[in-house]
Amino acid sequence: MKKKHEAIRMCIVCKKRFKQKILQRYFINDGMICTNLSFGRSFYMCSLCFNGNKEHTKKALFRLCKSLNLTLQQEGLKEIFSNG
Repeated sequence: MKKKHEAIRMCIVCKKRFKQKILQRYFINDGMICTNLSFGRSFYMCSLCFNGNKEHTKKALFRLCKSLNLTLQQEGLKEIFSNG
C-alpha cells in the first residue's frame, strides 16, 4: 500500500518547512495582500511567524515583493496584520 504524498512548503519568514495544510497561504494582487484567491503565485507563512515578531514578517514580505518586482502598499500590510 502506497503512502499518499503530502505537499511540503516553506514559510517565507522563518524558512522552516511544514506540511501545506498547516501554513497560511497569501497572494499579492494589485499591491494588496489577499487570502481568498485560489490561483497564481502565492507565498506561505506559519502561524508562529504571523503572530510573532511583526518586523521580521514585514521585512520578509518586502523582500518577496522586491524579488517579484511588485510594489506592496503599506496600508495593505497594516490591514492584514490588524485583521489577521
